[in-house]
Amino acid sequence: MARSVLVDAGFLVALLSRRDSHHKWAAQVASDNSPPWHTCEGVLSEAHHLLGERGAPGLNAMLLRRAVVARFNLDDNVEAVAAFMQKYASVPMSFADACPDLLLD
Repeated sequence: MARSVLVDAGFLVALLSRRDSHHKWAAQVASDNSPPWHTCEGVLSEAHHLLGERGAPGLNAMLLRRAVVARFNLDDNVEAVAAFMQKYASVPMSFADACPDLLLD
Protein backbone atom coordinates (compact mmCIF):
# COMPACT_ATOMS: atom_id res chain seq x y z
CA MET A 1 0.00 0.00 0.00
CA ALA A 2 1.41 3.37 -1.01
CA ARG A 3 1.56 5.86 1.79
CA SER A 4 0.80 9.55 1.64
CA VAL A 5 3.66 11.87 2.46
CA LEU A 6 2.99 15.42 3.64
CA VAL A 7 5.62 18.01 2.81
CA ASP A 8 6.21 21.53 4.01
CA ALA A 9 8.14 24.43 2.55
CA GLY A 10 11.30 23.55 4.44
CA PHE A 11 11.47 20.13 2.80
CA LEU A 12 10.81 21.51 -0.68
CA VAL A 13 13.42 24.25 -0.31
CA ALA A 14 16.02 21.83 1.05
CA LEU A 15 15.33 19.36 -1.76
CA LEU A 16 15.61 21.94 -4.51
CA SER A 17 18.53 23.96 -3.14
CA ARG A 18 21.88 22.19 -3.05
CA ARG A 19 23.17 25.04 -0.89
CA ASP A 20 20.61 24.32 1.83
CA SER A 21 22.14 22.72 4.93
CA HIS A 22 19.42 20.05 4.89
CA HIS A 23 19.70 19.18 1.19
CA LYS A 24 21.27 15.73 1.71
CA TRP A 25 18.60 14.82 4.23
CA ALA A 26 15.79 15.98 1.91
CA ALA A 27 17.28 14.09 -1.04
CA GLN A 28 17.40 10.91 1.07
CA VAL A 29 13.81 11.38 2.26
CA ALA A 30 12.73 11.98 -1.35
CA SER A 31 14.44 8.81 -2.54
CA ASP A 32 12.83 6.82 0.29
CA ASN A 33 9.32 8.20 -0.35
CA SER A 34 8.04 8.20 -3.90
CA PRO A 35 5.91 11.09 -5.10
CA PRO A 36 3.30 12.36 -5.19
CA TRP A 37 3.85 14.33 -2.02
CA HIS A 38 0.87 16.19 -0.58
CA THR A 39 0.80 19.77 0.62
CA CYS A 40 -1.31 22.94 0.44
CA GLU A 41 -1.20 26.16 -1.53
CA GLY A 42 0.18 28.07 1.45
CA VAL A 43 3.24 25.81 1.53
CA LEU A 44 3.73 26.22 -2.22
CA SER A 45 3.56 29.99 -1.92
CA GLU A 46 6.08 30.00 0.93
CA ALA A 47 8.42 27.64 -0.93
CA HIS A 48 8.27 29.76 -4.10
CA HIS A 49 9.10 32.84 -2.06
CA LEU A 50 12.01 31.19 -0.25
CA LEU A 51 13.43 29.62 -3.41
CA GLY A 52 13.31 32.85 -5.37
CA GLU A 53 13.74 33.07 -9.11
CA ARG A 54 16.64 30.59 -9.13
CA GLY A 55 14.72 27.78 -7.44
CA ALA A 56 11.16 28.41 -8.57
CA PRO A 57 11.57 26.64 -11.95
CA GLY A 58 12.44 23.39 -10.15
CA LEU A 59 9.33 23.65 -7.97
CA ASN A 60 7.20 24.48 -11.00
CA ALA A 61 8.54 21.39 -12.76
CA MET A 62 7.61 19.26 -9.75
CA LEU A 63 4.10 20.69 -9.82
CA LEU A 64 3.69 20.09 -13.55
CA ARG A 65 4.71 16.45 -13.26
CA ARG A 66 2.45 16.08 -10.21
CA ALA A 67 5.30 15.13 -7.87
CA VAL A 68 3.81 17.65 -5.44
CA VAL A 69 0.04 18.05 -5.25
CA ALA A 70 -2.11 20.42 -3.22
CA ARG A 71 -4.65 18.32 -1.35
CA PHE A 72 -6.19 21.00 0.80
CA ASN A 73 -9.22 23.22 0.31
CA LEU A 74 -9.46 26.15 2.72
CA ASP A 75 -13.19 26.59 2.10
CA ASP A 76 -13.74 23.07 3.43
CA ASN A 77 -11.43 23.58 6.41
CA VAL A 78 -11.57 27.24 7.44
CA GLU A 79 -12.93 26.51 10.93
CA ALA A 80 -10.30 23.86 11.56
CA VAL A 81 -7.49 26.14 10.37
CA ALA A 82 -8.69 28.98 12.61
CA ALA A 83 -8.98 26.63 15.59
CA PHE A 84 -5.54 25.13 14.95
CA MET A 85 -3.90 28.53 14.66
CA GLN A 86 -5.68 29.70 17.83
CA LYS A 87 -4.57 26.58 19.72
CA TYR A 88 -0.92 27.23 18.82
CA ALA A 89 -1.03 31.04 18.96
CA SER A 90 1.87 31.09 21.44
CA VAL A 91 4.11 29.27 18.95
CA PRO A 92 5.28 30.92 15.76
CA MET A 93 2.85 29.53 13.21
CA SER A 94 1.79 30.56 9.75
CA PHE A 95 -1.10 29.53 7.56
CA ALA A 96 1.36 27.33 5.66
CA ASP A 97 2.26 25.59 8.93
CA ALA A 98 -1.36 24.85 9.81
CA CYS A 99 -2.65 23.39 6.56
CA PRO A 100 -0.44 20.31 6.12
CA ASP A 101 -1.13 19.25 9.70
CA LEU A 102 -4.84 19.28 8.94
CA LEU A 103 -4.26 16.93 6.00
CA LEU A 104 -3.48 14.23 8.54
CA ASP A 105 -7.14 14.02 9.54
